[in-house]
Amino acid sequence: MTVSSLLIFMIVLFLALAIFLGTPIAVALGLAAVAELILQGEVPLMGIPFFMLVGSIMERSGITQKLIDFANSLVGWLRGGLCYVGVLTGILMGGISGSAPADTAALSSIMVPSMERSGYDREFSAALMASSGTLGIIIPPSMPMIVLASITGI
Repeated sequence: MTVSSLLIFMIVLFLALAIFLGTPIAVALGLAAVAELILQGEVPLMGIPFFMLVGSIMERSGITQKLIDFANSLVGWLRGGLCYVGVLTGILMGGISGSAPADTAALSSIMVPSMERSGYDREFSAALMASSGTLGIIIPPSMPMIVLASITGI
């Protein structure tokens, strides 16, 4: 039996055991994936699900609102300051969570209604928040950079 087939057998066995013990299938799949990453030594890739988790936690716990308030205190007084607040908050969130989809969802849910109340068009607000949320890709550590580092060994 080769090492890779033994590894696959162990992962399938782990998945079956987790499901047999009553673990929800989604959790069992996640645990099996984490076990596979650990056994193959691809520990940096484990950052990806944790980045997604951080984005969800930030949205639900109110951290996003605190980041928006901080950015507002820095640049909110400028003409068009609410736009700057959205972009600066996107930068701050990108450095924390590393997940552009999670950043965009968390940022848009708060900023788009706020910008609409301030007189900005909904389309403009949505476009600005979509581009601000994707800034997280270029700010390390981000998911694409983790994948790049894992593949290239840098």
